Amino acid sequence: MSEQIINHPEINPPSSLASLRKLDTTDGRGLFTSNGENFNNAIFGRDSLIASCELLGWEARIAHKVILTLAALQGTKNRSLSDEEPGRIHHENREFKTWETSSVNKSVARAVFGLWGGNFEKATTYFSIDATPRFILLIADYAKDHPDILNEKVRRADGQEITVEQSMVDAADWITSHIAKSGLVEVGRHNPTGLIHQTWKDSPTGYIHENGDMANVTKPIAYLNIQTIAADSLSAAAGLVSEDRQNEAMSWQTASKSIADSTIKKFWMEDKKFFAAAIDKDNNGHDRQLRTLQSDAGWMLNSDIFDHLPTAERNKYVSAIVKELFSGDFLTDAGIRSRALQYADTLNVADYHGSLVSWPIDTYMIAQGLRKQGLPKLAKQLESRILNTVNMSGDNYEFYYVQPDGKVLLDLEAAKNKRPTSKDLPTQMNPESGIAWTVAATFMIKLHNGQKPVNTEATINSEWADQLESGILADIKDVTPIKTIAELTRDYPEQPDVYLDIKKGNSKTVKKIGPAILKQYLRNL
Repeated sequence: MSEQIINHPEINPPSSLASLRKLDTTDGRGLFTSNGENFNNAIFGRDSLIASCELLGWEARIAHKVILTLAALQGTKNRSLSDEEPGRIHHENREFKTWETSSVNKSVARAVFGLWGGNFEKATTYFSIDATPRFILLIADYAKDHPDILNEKVRRADGQEITVEQSMVDAADWITSHIAKSGLVEVGRHNPTGLIHQTWKDSPTGYIHENGDMANVTKPIAYLNIQTIAADSLSAAAGLVSEDRQNEAMSWQTASKSIADSTIKKFWMEDKKFFAAAIDKDNNGHDRQLRTLQSDAGWMLNSDIFDHLPTAERNKYVSAIVKELFSGDFLTDAGIRSRALQYADTLNVADYHGSLVSWPIDTYMIAQGLRKQGLPKLAKQLESRILNTVNMSGDNYEFYYVQPDGKVLLDLEAAKNKRPTSKDLPTQMNPESGIAWTVAATFMIKLHNGQKPVNTEATINSEWADQLESGILADIKDVTPIKTIAELTRDYPEQPDVYLDIKKGNSKTVKKIGPAILKQYLRNL
């Protein structure tokens, strides 16, 4: 038998369980965002919610603590510097004294957080749209087995003691207060120095048009991924509230259906057979699809947004999303690209959420959606890619760089050093190590791989699903979890000789989008 990977001197698969234990907060607040230099000892709303939801079937205690922590940090006032609003779930909560990083990093962070309403010791910002609906979804998932959670009480920053149910109601009201005339959830920034995009793709270049122009953030933007979870969360909230809130529940259900209908109608691009990643405003204030193909549509698969449609129409949209994501434009050895490969030269930078990166959490959420849609074999293909990439790289990184041919850059530490033979890859940053949602995803994949399969996939349209799966599987490389050195040599014969040039990448980024950022900043003042 070939030598096992676990015994290879140059390969050290990370222990997901050990990483989880380090991320588990010692003070009972849930999960830290990472074990890496940038986000250790920090509580991010979005990250905590997604990671604890992933882990819910394994250890519900973490979700319980996350719910109570985020309810306590929930917005109670309107504060423009931090974007706090009543009912809004926070983005980042950081105490500088517990952050393990260099003094230089702390000094820079304190200066930045000073612009966002923080002080010398700590800061809480609310630069997230998706954390609020995800908060409701986690409560709904947790309440299935622990309904008493709705009656538990927390004390918020204003000193008021409320129940989790009231916190959920406030969150739902925040969502509905941002439904625009378009029928979509549109949220704009109050602080022009805050995060430009307030979804999980929160980098300045996370949302660009096909010509490379930035999305217009001087006006509220409707993001695709926000619509799907907003619709799901309002429906979930309606099913949880007590009898005396049935009028609110009915209004949320109506809003949920309206958002779902508007999303399918306004984001679908018939000529591209795909969904736009966002809708911004042109210079005249008219709605404009962001027609760049991005992975955002894949998250629709793990929502209920298609459930009310006639079978033929549902199959049309699901098939279109799946076929595109498993095409050469998106599929890589690491998983799904954040943006289609056809746009790799648009910015000439391997940007944070661009064509040359793949995020394990992005791929994992799409895999979960594939299972929901009755496509478990395709889900397994994506999960195997995640597992192999994490194991071969030796850490649970935030994202991985992927080459145009789909090969993944596994030795990220070596790629930080320039060699005479290496090819420069302009980048915006190095990925954070030990990131919570990658840890949670790889842990659950390993856990499920060791269990007897349970048939939890959808049973409807089985013939359609079988045909879709078989057609795609015939066209892609079959990837299974690597267990031996022979398999490693076969699947990863050599590493790309690449140097991650952050200085050049940031210079290119500033040159490309700097003027637009400045112009939009001045408009927001």
